[in-house]
Amino acid sequence: MAMGSENCRFTTKNKIYSTHSFSEADRNRNKKRIKTASRIHKPLHSGGQLILLGICTAAFMLLFAFKIIGSSDAQDVLASMRELQNAGSDQDDRSNAEETLGRLKLVQLPSIIEVFSPSDSPILPLAFDRAIEEESTMIAKLYAPTGTQVVSMLAGTVKAVSVDDKLGGYVIVSCEGDIELYYYGLNDIAVERGQPILQHSTLGTIANDILCIRVLQHGRPIDPLDFLGVAAEAG
Repeated sequence: MAMGSENCRFTTKNKIYSTHSFSEADRNRNKKRIKTASRIHKPLHSGGQLILLGICTAAFMLLFAFKIIGSSDAQDVLASMRELQNAGSDQDDRSNAEETLGRLKLVQLPSIIEVFSPSDSPILPLAFDRAIEEESTMIAKLYAPTGTQVVSMLAGTVKAVSVDDKLGGYVIVSCEGDIELYYYGLNDIAVERGQPILQHSTLGTIANDILCIRVLQHGRPIDPLDFLGVAAEAG
């Protein structure tokens, strides 16, 4: 073994080992390892702090939001928003209703209104060609084709349903104001005794081209065509 002041070398058979070169290389490798480890651990340490900071911030914001929602002012604001939303929906409903009514107004016809609206005034029992009144009996004869539908002139209650030997089937209807309406010459009678009926309710059809009507008020006959507001021919 050879010893020196600065370098120490020793030999073993054919190999020479230098303690100085070994220690320098080892120190260089250690420095590289330390630098690499420091570069690796620094980002991980910073990232962990950022994640922890984000979690704390989110928790704080969540608690702050709960506190605001639970306050009375927040409740007032939420209630006001709900009222505005409900008002908007109500306005939309009114707009839709007005639009629907507008469409309905377009299809309203006078004939439909006259048919279904109640009235204190009598209506014609059928569409007829001509009318003749017998002054002796106070019976009006309305001429129309056989099978023409006959309707009630006023609302009331069916008092009687029967058959007259001369005038055929008939119906008597009692109405307000102590008025009784007689319909003679009916076929296919569609009502029965005691049945309440509405104005324009179907009573039956004409049997032989003539409908005879008679009107009593307080038990006394009155002019049936005058009651209907129809001008009569002399009979």
